[in-house]
Amino acid sequence: RVICWISCCRPGPPVLPTYSPRLPWRGSSAYSVRIMRIAVPVTDGQIPNHLGHCETFLIADVQNGRITKEIELPNPGHGPGGPPPVFVAEQGVTHVLAWGMPPHAQGLFAQAGIEVQLGVTGPARAALRAYLDATIQLTTEALDAGGSCGHSHLDHDA
Repeated sequence: RVICWISCCRPGPPVLPTYSPRLPWRGSSAYSVRIMRIAVPVTDGQIPNHLGHCETFLIADVQNGRITKEIELPNPGHGPGGPPPVFVAEQGVTHVLAWGMPPHAQGLFAQAGIEVQLGVTGPARAALRAYLDATIQLTTEALDAGGSCGHSHLDHDA
């Protein structure tokens, strides 16, 4: 079965599979554990200016602000509306750190209940640690007002 993620090929906007892995707080009121799964796009160790053009995704499991597991998975490819947002959602991700992404990808993540932080640049692992330490420095360089990377997506193959 072939699924096209380009809105011109099927009615309505692209839709992510329904998946709700988010466990923001687990445990009793006396002892709570913060659990997150964070995805960061990576190209040559750096966060690229466009999420869908990355080589890999660094996916980190975080518990109480500490990274408990890291894995890098190859980007399955790029096309308007997916599959990168779909792929990330299928990994059970709760948060995405990225420099920029187009509005349709932002909408797909929001639809899946995934929190997105834009304006994150630099070495991917260092940015992840800075995010967890609440010392991250964000940028608007090369981004338009909506956080998009500012280039057309009409010239991409599906």
